[in-house]
Amino acid sequence: RQRGQGATTQIVGGILVVLGIIVAVLLGIFAQKLASSLPVNGDGTFKACSFISNTQVESVIGSGAVAFPLDGFLGDIIKAPVDERLLKNADDCWILSDPNTTDTGTFGRIARQDDGNAASTFASAKSAGKGTYYGSDQPGLGDEAFCTGGGEGLGYGVFARKGNTLVFVSLFDATALAQDSGTTGDGVQYSQAICDLSSQLAAQILH
Repeated sequence: RQRGQGATTQIVGGILVVLGIIVAVLLGIFAQKLASSLPVNGDGTFKACSFISNTQVESVIGSGAVAFPLDGFLGDIIKAPVDERLLKNADDCWILSDPNTTDTGTFGRIARQDDGNAASTFASAKSAGKGTYYGSDQPGLGDEAFCTGGGEGLGYGVFARKGNTLVFVSLFDATALAQDSGTTGDGVQYSQAICDLSSQLAAQILH
């Protein structure tokens, strides 16, 4: 019986060692994927967003605000809680304010897509958003635009079209949300203040 117990202990010990090795390998793979997807250059600066510059973002969000690409493994993790209801597969970037220059804590997702059927895509998105994310029309931005309400993810923002270019900006700004938020007749919560802020960013791309 003692020999049997000893053999069992050795088997259990062996299994734990193997499991430990597997976990270490998985953690190594995770760390490697995470490191390779970090939006940081070799000198420690953020990689540039391909369709909007930090200067343009700063002009809207404030000094020190940045836009950097949401790519790879890290991008997949971050995008889900931000807002992927529109332009899910488009080129997109993360918008982040500088906590040293503003206390609003603004952050969010900005996406751009060239689409030969942009007018149809926009119309379909607007129709599908009634009662879920459509807030109100946003005149004066591109050829057509509408405010998007909260729901999936944290963001409130705007979806706009100019010609064949579609832009979706979804931001979270606690200060703006506290000052201005409402609900449409069909129950969509949205913030005109955040929509206006998002529209300023979208205009930088659609100019």
